[in-house]
Amino acid sequence: MYYGEEIGMENNDPKSKDEVQDPIGKLGWPLERGRDGERTPMQWNDSAQRGFSKTKPWLPVPASYKTHNVASEQKEGIPF
Repeated sequence: MYYGEEIGMENNDPKSKDEVQDPIGKLGWPLERGRDGERTPMQWNDSAQRGFSKTKPWLPVPASYKTHNVASEQKEGIPF
């Protein structure tokens, strides 16, 4: 199991070089997109910053955070 899989988190691969933060991805774009898509912040809830931080995280999170987060899983009775 990978980070976030238990709540249905998805990879969020960069769509353009401007979105890339990982040095490997910056050097190898577009063939190598780096690790940014696998390193998005944990989606704790559906708040503006996903419950991860009070400030905007440096990596974007897919829109699925609204339904795929720890708080929504707990409402469904899934223990964490």
